Amino acid sequence: MPVAILPLLLVVLSAFLSAFLAVPAAAQTPSVKTVFEKYNLLGNFALDCSKPASKTNYYYVHRAVHGDQVQRDLMSGPTTRDWVATLAKAAEKAAGEIAISGTRDGQSIDSVYRVEARRMRVVEGTVGGKKEISGGRFANGREVPWFNKCDDKPAVAVLPVSPSVAQVEQKVEQKVTVVSGRRVALVIGNGNYRFATKLGNPANDASDIAGALRKLGFEVVEGRDLDKRGIEDKLREFSRKLAGAKLALFFYAGHGMQVAGRNYLVPVDAKLEQPGDLRLDTIDIADVLSQMEAEPRVNLVFLDACRDNPLARSFARSMGARSASVGQGLALVQSAIGTMIAYATQPDAVALDGDGRNSPFTKALLKHIATPAVDISTVMRRVRAEVIAETSERQVPWDHSSLVGDVVLAR
Repeated sequence: MPVAILPLLLVVLSAFLSAFLAVPAAAQTPSVKTVFEKYNLLGNFALDCSKPASKTNYYYVHRAVHGDQVQRDLMSGPTTRDWVATLAKAAEKAAGEIAISGTRDGQSIDSVYRVEARRMRVVEGTVGGKKEISGGRFANGREVPWFNKCDDKPAVAVLPVSPSVAQVEQKVEQKVTVVSGRRVALVIGNGNYRFATKLGNPANDASDIAGALRKLGFEVVEGRDLDKRGIEDKLREFSRKLAGAKLALFFYAGHGMQVAGRNYLVPVDAKLEQPGDLRLDTIDIADVLSQMEAEPRVNLVFLDACRDNPLARSFARSMGARSASVGQGLALVQSAIGTMIAYATQPDAVALDGDGRNSPFTKALLKHIATPAVDISTVMRRVRAEVIAETSERQVPWDHSSLVGDVVLAR
């Protein structure tokens, strides 16, 4: 073979091997956006597209966001933010079935969608390693319903994007409504208990939160290590300042307890030696809410009061046969329209006091509450994710919201 022909043969052989060994485009992992576009899954799905979201009519909203990810919102009310998930992977599992994975509030999620024409349903679902949906049925045996594709935009508020997406979209010009008008806050930190375990952080938590709120334009009524009379006096002062305020905020750090589904703040002089002491020694959180909700306004409540409370245990023993009514942590509280109640951890659970200057919940709240142009619901999701990470999932902040529209504290 002539030597001159060898280079040509090497080029041809190299091209042949490259073509033979190359991975076909179809075999490459498609992006979430690509898979969702193929199956017409971007947009809105609802049980009944002709009706707004409600407790009985849910909406799934799939939106392409930064990169090739997809955000999945579940909505069950025009002002309710049920949850937001960021989907990072998607693959066609079988004919008409799509396996997806991502994160929600700091937890991993994995789902399988069954897709037909213009409808979809979740047939498998796992959150944080816990199986919630299997074989198209919830854990209680109820069948997961089909969701129909909606051509028109549903009559619901679009949820804010997740923190990672928000950081990208902050580069885009947005119209943000900052709550205007007078802002009033009541901030209490109780740690120096006389008849219960002393807490190291509440005084610092209250002081730091009060400082942050003043920078945000709040008139702050502040108290630390207050007895029953002291809390009542601060509540009266707060109530007088509420007249005409557009935004009211209550922050409490210290011992709290729930009895028969109601939540109580524990003053530093509380003894709770017998059943009749409950009303005499504590402050019903419902009394604080009634003051805040007496006029139409935005109300924000932050309760870092789910710490392990020995007074609750001794009080339960004094209740005898009724001791079961004394629960762990705090109970979920219903609120009027325009109110958000945030808890340091989920209902009926105990929060950590922390080893540093602040509790994990207050530390995260201080970091995010003054973030410019960010809705308070997004702030709470960021707080939740940070606390979950810091406590190795031992503490999961919780909130109940009936806010109407976005509430932004900082420009």
